[in-house]
Amino acid sequence: MAIPAQTIAPGMLDSAFRREFDALVADGVPSRLWAKDSSLWPETRQKKLLAESVFGWLDLPVRMKTKLTELTTFAAEIERDGLCDIVNLGFSIPLAAPEVVAKAFPIPAGRRFFALDSTDPACVRAVDETIDLRKALFLVAGSSGKSIETHIHFLYFLDRLKTARVPNPGEHFAAIAEEGSYLDVLAGAYGFRKRFLDPHGLGGRYAVFSHFALVRAALWGLDLEGFVAAGEAMHRACGPGSPPERNPALALAALLAAGCNEGVGRLTLLSSSRIACLSDRIEQLIAASTGKQGRGILPDAGEADGELFPAATGAITVLLRLAGEEAPEMDRAAAQAKDSGRPLVESVLDSPLELGAEFFKWEVATVMVSMLLEVNPFEEPEARESEARTVQLLEGLQGKGGMPSATPRISEAGIELYAEGPTRHEISTLNLADALQTFFEACRDEDYLALLAFLPSNSNMGAKLHSLRKHLARDLGITVRVSFGPRYLSSLGQLYKGGPAIGRFLMLTAAHAEDIPIPGAGYTFGQFQMAQALGDLAALGKHEKPVLRLHFLEGAEQGLAQLERVVERALAHVRRARR
Repeated sequence: MAIPAQTIAPGMLDSAFRREFDALVADGVPSRLWAKDSSLWPETRQKKLLAESVFGWLDLPVRMKTKLTELTTFAAEIERDGLCDIVNLGFSIPLAAPEVVAKAFPIPAGRRFFALDSTDPACVRAVDETIDLRKALFLVAGSSGKSIETHIHFLYFLDRLKTARVPNPGEHFAAIAEEGSYLDVLAGAYGFRKRFLDPHGLGGRYAVFSHFALVRAALWGLDLEGFVAAGEAMHRACGPGSPPERNPALALAALLAAGCNEGVGRLTLLSSSRIACLSDRIEQLIAASTGKQGRGILPDAGEADGELFPAATGAITVLLRLAGEEAPEMDRAAAQAKDSGRPLVESVLDSPLELGAEFFKWEVATVMVSMLLEVNPFEEPEARESEARTVQLLEGLQGKGGMPSATPRISEAGIELYAEGPTRHEISTLNLADALQTFFEACRDEDYLALLAFLPSNSNMGAKLHSLRKHLARDLGITVRVSFGPRYLSSLGQLYKGGPAIGRFLMLTAAHAEDIPIPGAGYTFGQFQMAQALGDLAALGKHEKPVLRLHFLEGAEQGLAQLERVVERALAHVRRARR
């Protein structure tokens, strides 16, 4: 089977690209990677586990061929039993998540798919009120099963099934976990319909051919044989048996490393419409794997809709296309890159079934470039800090201590502003507009601004935040990104805290008109979401990242509308100051 066609034009990075490519070949990286040589990366706490765990993803495109009959049988059983509302409970969902395949493949008749990767009570309620509990199948996904988010989602819907007197509630759950993990044991104790078990050590970022992805693909009705066959072909192309000059992952890794070492450590990822979410998944993979020790590659993902990201002149442009799909904006982006000598990568997929193969190439390239950057791609030390701080806050809630209180620097028009650390002394506190003006004026040309939105992650809120993002990007002249919390914590959160010191952060939280208690937990979804926000805020502060928190006292909708007016006043001052 053919693999997606890749074309690399190094442009101004040509000599650096050749240097890094030769270094990878001289070090025998493909052979060492396939031999599961843990010395490829620096000494870490995980080194003793590397050889036996985190390399498990590497051979999945070959090994999972034996699982396809079991997967298709399970999908047929679910259809036979009339379970037509498929709900994904879990974070770090890989490439075959509903939002990824919805554009690429038609939704199977009579089925609805939901991805619940938020702890916002409005998001939980939206799923609960939409599905038919008696016809629902909940996929509880997590390598160890100790993810608090996944566990509280499970507890909530188990309680809902029992309250609704649905017979045999366990039959409405299937687990995707590691063998012998907590989730594996939990699934047995509660009588789950099915347990799909993967090798130890697989994370969501390196699991495109694991059960994490293939169970969902089977339920969607994808051609599993074609999907896995494409992955197997890419597995061969990226392996030690492939000549270096024909190894697509090797060439891609060399270009990424050249960019980092020559001051072009950004990617502008653009996808054609049917495979739009591929760029989002690559963004998460690159950011979480390389963003540590003050290093890392900053990716900007988006769909080619006529809007190109600022700072593209200092970025490698990556274009992801589906053959036959017209994308004039991508043609324009390619022409601009070539004319200016900027490095360019183009990948053309003959079929959406090659999505997994393309992502597998990026997995291999990412671990290779991590070797050249001397970072361990499988560790997320700063992300773990946020989790630990969240747990501490939750323990305080369970002990009836409540959330730690802080004094807002400004309280105006239903918005409270909080600032700690260096940012506290950087901003004006006359009013909200002046505070944001001084925060924005401190942005440098090489910086990016991230809106960390612990708000309902629905389409309406997303549209409003992306409108705000465009406004900020246009007036500040820098990359501005929107990251919904807590979703970003398991992906981009690592780069935000551990990556290069070029990020500025505006965290948005809101009061909840209606909260939802978590059965047996001693706290609510809204309190848990706030603990996640405050935990990450503390972690960002520890690493001296410039961050403000804006809390909307009257809810997300009204607060965001008010923020848009305040931001307009702040940006007007910024524009006048720059004249």
